[in-house]
Amino acid sequence: MTCTKESCRPRSVFEELDRGLSEFMKGVLSPETSAPSVPGMTVFEKEDRYQVECDLPGIPLENIELSVENRVLTINGRRKQSQIDKSVKVLLNERPVDEFRRSLQLAKNADLTTVDAELSNGVLLVTIMKRPEVLPKKIQIRRSGLES
Repeated sequence: MTCTKESCRPRSVFEELDRGLSEFMKGVLSPETSAPSVPGMTVFEKEDRYQVECDLPGIPLENIELSVENRVLTINGRRKQSQIDKSVKVLLNERPVDEFRRSLQLAKNADLTTVDAELSNGVLLVTIMKRPEVLPKKIQIRRSGLES
Protein backbone atom coordinates (compact mmCIF):
# COMPACT_ATOMS: atom_id res chain seq x y z
CA MET A 1 0.00 0.00 0.00
CA THR A 2 1.35 3.37 -0.93
CA CYS A 3 0.58 6.46 1.06
CA THR A 4 -0.12 9.84 -0.32
CA LYS A 5 0.67 12.84 1.80
CA GLU A 6 -3.01 13.22 2.72
CA SER A 7 -3.81 9.56 3.48
CA CYS A 8 -0.79 8.84 5.68
CA ARG A 9 -0.79 11.89 7.92
CA PRO A 10 -2.31 11.44 11.38
CA ARG A 11 -5.87 12.72 11.63
CA SER A 12 -7.22 14.80 14.46
CA VAL A 13 -10.11 13.55 16.58
CA PHE A 14 -12.36 16.06 14.86
CA GLU A 15 -11.38 14.82 11.40
CA GLU A 16 -12.10 11.24 12.48
CA LEU A 17 -15.48 12.25 13.88
CA ASP A 18 -16.29 14.14 10.69
CA ARG A 19 -15.25 11.17 8.56
CA GLY A 20 -17.31 8.76 10.68
CA LEU A 21 -20.38 10.99 10.57
CA SER A 22 -20.01 11.44 6.82
CA GLU A 23 -19.92 7.66 6.33
CA PHE A 24 -22.90 7.20 8.61
CA MET A 25 -24.94 9.89 6.84
CA LYS A 26 -24.25 8.63 3.30
CA GLY A 27 -27.38 6.51 3.21
CA VAL A 28 -29.58 8.77 5.29
CA LEU A 29 -30.86 10.86 2.41
CA SER A 30 -31.21 8.01 -0.05
CA PRO A 31 -34.61 6.88 -1.34
CA GLU A 32 -34.07 3.48 0.28
CA THR A 33 -34.23 5.06 3.72
CA SER A 34 -37.64 4.86 5.27
CA ALA A 35 -39.24 5.86 8.51
CA PRO A 36 -40.25 3.28 11.08
CA SER A 37 -43.21 1.23 9.89
CA VAL A 38 -45.09 1.77 13.15
CA PRO A 39 -46.55 5.04 14.40
CA GLY A 40 -45.10 6.84 17.41
CA MET A 41 -46.81 6.30 20.73
CA THR A 42 -46.78 7.76 24.25
CA VAL A 43 -48.35 6.03 27.27
CA PHE A 44 -49.31 7.95 30.42
CA GLU A 45 -50.38 6.68 33.82
CA LYS A 46 -52.51 9.03 35.86
CA GLU A 47 -54.01 8.47 39.31
CA ASP A 48 -57.26 7.07 37.94
CA ARG A 49 -56.51 6.11 34.32
CA TYR A 50 -54.07 5.16 31.60
CA GLN A 51 -53.86 7.16 28.39
CA VAL A 52 -52.28 6.19 25.11
CA GLU A 53 -51.52 8.73 22.40
CA CYS A 54 -50.69 7.30 18.99
CA ASP A 55 -49.67 9.47 16.02
CA LEU A 56 -51.77 8.58 12.98
CA PRO A 57 -51.59 11.65 10.72
CA GLY A 58 -53.42 11.32 7.44
CA ILE A 59 -55.07 8.01 8.34
CA PRO A 60 -58.84 8.11 8.08
CA LEU A 61 -60.92 6.73 10.94
CA GLU A 62 -62.28 3.92 8.76
CA ASN A 63 -58.71 2.59 8.32
CA ILE A 64 -58.07 2.24 12.08
CA GLU A 65 -59.07 -0.70 14.28
CA LEU A 66 -58.74 -0.84 18.05
CA SER A 67 -59.20 -4.03 20.08
CA VAL A 68 -58.51 -5.49 23.51
CA GLU A 69 -57.96 -9.21 23.92
CA ASN A 70 -56.26 -11.06 26.80
CA ARG A 71 -55.27 -7.72 28.38
CA VAL A 72 -53.51 -6.63 25.17
CA LEU A 73 -54.55 -3.36 23.50
CA THR A 74 -53.93 -3.52 19.74
CA ILE A 75 -54.07 -0.68 17.22
CA ASN A 76 -54.20 -1.77 13.57
CA GLY A 77 -54.19 0.65 10.70
CA ARG A 78 -53.76 1.08 7.01
CA ARG A 79 -52.00 4.05 5.48
CA LYS A 80 -52.75 4.94 1.87
CA GLN A 81 -49.74 5.59 -0.33
CA SER A 82 -49.49 8.89 -2.19
CA GLN A 83 -49.75 8.55 -5.93
CA ILE A 84 -46.32 9.34 -7.33
CA ASP A 85 -45.73 9.65 -11.05
CA LYS A 86 -43.27 6.95 -12.25
CA SER A 87 -41.19 9.65 -13.97
CA VAL A 88 -40.48 11.37 -10.65
CA LYS A 89 -37.33 10.43 -8.73
CA VAL A 90 -38.02 10.07 -4.99
CA LEU A 91 -35.14 11.57 -3.01
CA LEU A 92 -36.52 10.96 0.47
CA ASN A 93 -39.54 9.01 1.66
CA GLU A 94 -40.27 9.03 5.39
CA ARG A 95 -43.96 8.33 5.02
CA PRO A 96 -44.42 4.62 5.57
CA VAL A 97 -47.29 2.90 3.83
CA ASP A 98 -49.26 -0.29 4.07
CA GLU A 99 -50.48 -1.84 7.31
CA PHE A 100 -49.13 -1.38 10.81
CA ARG A 101 -49.86 -2.83 14.23
CA ARG A 102 -49.02 -1.62 17.74
CA SER A 103 -49.77 -3.76 20.79
CA LEU A 104 -49.51 -2.97 24.49
CA GLN A 105 -49.88 -5.29 27.47
CA LEU A 106 -52.34 -3.62 29.85
CA ALA A 107 -51.87 -3.48 33.61
CA LYS A 108 -53.91 -5.82 35.79
CA ASN A 109 -55.66 -2.85 37.39
CA ALA A 110 -56.96 -1.54 34.03
CA ASP A 111 -60.76 -1.67 33.72
CA LEU A 112 -61.24 -3.18 30.27
CA THR A 113 -64.91 -2.20 30.23
CA THR A 114 -64.01 1.51 30.13
CA VAL A 115 -61.82 1.70 27.01
CA ASP A 116 -62.59 4.95 25.16
CA ALA A 117 -60.96 6.19 21.94
CA GLU A 118 -60.99 9.46 20.03
CA LEU A 119 -59.19 10.53 16.86
CA SER A 120 -58.39 14.24 16.74
CA ASN A 121 -55.92 16.08 14.49
CA GLY A 122 -54.14 12.86 13.54
CA VAL A 123 -53.65 11.67 17.13
CA LEU A 124 -55.55 8.68 18.50
CA LEU A 125 -56.23 9.12 22.22
CA VAL A 126 -57.16 5.92 24.06
CA THR A 127 -58.28 6.22 27.69
CA ILE A 128 -58.59 3.23 30.02
CA MET A 129 -59.80 3.82 33.55
CA LYS A 130 -58.32 1.93 36.48
CA ARG A 131 -60.62 -0.48 38.31
CA PRO A 132 -62.46 1.42 41.09
CA GLU A 133 -61.34 -0.99 43.81
CA VAL A 134 -57.65 -0.16 43.22
CA LEU A 135 -58.10 3.62 43.39
CA PRO A 136 -57.14 5.45 46.58
CA LYS A 137 -60.15 6.22 48.76
CA LYS A 138 -60.58 9.30 50.89
CA ILE A 139 -62.19 8.45 54.23
CA GLN A 140 -64.67 10.95 55.62
CA ILE A 141 -64.13 11.74 59.32
CA ARG A 142 -67.24 12.46 61.40
CA ARG A 143 -67.28 15.07 64.12
CA SER A 144 -68.01 13.81 67.63
CA GLY A 145 -70.41 15.68 69.93
CA LEU A 146 -67.82 15.43 72.74
CA GLU A 147 -65.41 18.07 71.43
CA SER A 148 -64.21 20.64 73.94
